[in-house]
Amino acid sequence: MLAALLTGLVGAVASPPPPPPEAPAAAQVDHDGYAGADLWRAWSAWVRTSAVAGRDHAFEAAIEHDGWRRASDGPVTSSTTGYWNEASDAGFVQLCNGSTEDCEWVYRSARLTARPDDFRAIAEATYDGQAIAARLRALDVTPADLSEQPAFAFPDLDSLDAMLEPTRSVQIVWERDCPAVGGWQARLAAQGPLPLGPVEGARPEMPPPPYPIHIRQIVELPLEAYGGADVTVRVEGVRNRAVSDLWQAITDGIDDCH
Repeated sequence: MLAALLTGLVGAVASPPPPPPEAPAAAQVDHDGYAGADLWRAWSAWVRTSAVAGRDHAFEAAIEHDGWRRASDGPVTSSTTGYWNEASDAGFVQLCNGSTEDCEWVYRSARLTARPDDFRAIAEATYDGQAIAARLRALDVTPADLSEQPAFAFPDLDSLDAMLEPTRSVQIVWERDCPAVGGWQARLAAQGPLPLGPVEGARPEMPPPPYPIHIRQIVELPLEAYGGADVTVRVEGVRNRAVSDLWQAITDGIDDCH
């Protein structure tokens, strides 16, 4: 899982990115046979990985409350432009109090708010080439290995969370504080049905204008259908404003609560 995340952060972009800026002066120095530029790439990748992992952990931890259990899931969404720092997640979860059995819906969301230059500054401030080289030696990673695959994990080398915490935005809204949170079912039910085929005599609707940039969004809807069976409908679109309009309808009114 971690290896996949590291690899994805290094290579997954919507279009070819501009050449990376030159490594800082501290990263021009070689350590124990490791090229300074390779050490810098590995550490920069670890900072990015830590930022995304921290956002994901905060998203999950937002609904962890003593005495409350997770009862069911509502609609969820994820979106990204293809750049590693621009992904976001949001969704509804029903929590129940273990003592009273009272249940209520909560809405949570998480995203990174900083730009790439901000993460580069954090990487520069925490870079220690000698310590990184020593850690790689302990992992039996050779200089050739590092040159070919710059993404490695350094979980015990330095704690980045204190510096990365301000770079993310995590939101949780309880139904008790915002009745709109619990109204998602009524708002979803008010949406028009999804046609499973062409409707005879119906005029084709004009498609909504696309976003000016590459945005991929997924909305997953838990529904009851086919004689009471629980199913999940996945709505996905790339540069498709209709998908975000659907999510806006489901979450309507929540932003007005805070």
